[in-house]
Amino acid sequence: MMLQLALPIVVIGIINIVIGAICAAAERGLRGLLAFTCVSELGLVLVGIGSVNSTALLGVVYQIMVFGLALAGLVLFCGIMIERTGNSYFIDKKGVAVWGGLAVYAPALCIAVAIFMASVLGVPGLSGFIGRALIIIGSFIGHPVAIIIAVAATLVATYSFFRMFVY
Repeated sequence: MMLQLALPIVVIGIINIVIGAICAAAERGLRGLLAFTCVSELGLVLVGIGSVNSTALLGVVYQIMVFGLALAGLVLFCGIMIERTGNSYFIDKKGVAVWGGLAVYAPALCIAVAIFMASVLGVPGLSGFIGRALIIIGSFIGHPVAIIIAVAATLVATYSFFRMFVY
């Protein structure tokens, strides 16, 4: 049964990855950015599940755990910023930075957010890299096109997060 559903699960995962990455790139607020990143990340998890490979499934379990922990830190940051500024937008409607200069006033907070952000993106040396690498390695054998799309979407997510961090 699972082998029959493997390809539709991978296709749904790729759709999640692409839609989540495109919507995250267009987002101006941290809440929406985190929501669309979750959609994209769960698409990667679906690709790992649809690969029906023990390496990818191990990566799925690890990625879900690590992503949940890193996302908790980013949601905490979002809550702090909503409490302090009244909204979660880092770019206003005119394209002007709302949170500019935050590192001057709260450097420890910005370092913690950078670590959580890098972990979500799968930067080597952090916990998010292990799960993402296991999913990519395990799924590449059966679905190389899906993995190439997933890696390209990760680059779009990286752009989205760094746009938030720089503004």
